[in-house]
Amino acid sequence: MKKWKAFTDRYSIPIYIAVGNHEINSEMSEGIIKSIFKMPENGPSGLKGLVYSFDHENSHFIILDTN
Repeated sequence: MKKWKAFTDRYSIPIYIAVGNHEINSEMSEGIIKSIFKMPENGPSGLKGLVYSFDHENSHFIILDTN
């Protein structure tokens, strides 16, 4: 993930990920994801950075943890 993130950072394109049961299976994996990707912290308590929303131009995006 770090190599992929470093590659995409070269293009200055914001990346927002949606996590699910394959990405997060422990508190350790949650910490790894959050250390690599900086997601908005506007989600519900206990899920900040994993469940969130943001606006881009005239659209509102809602990101949900599928688990």
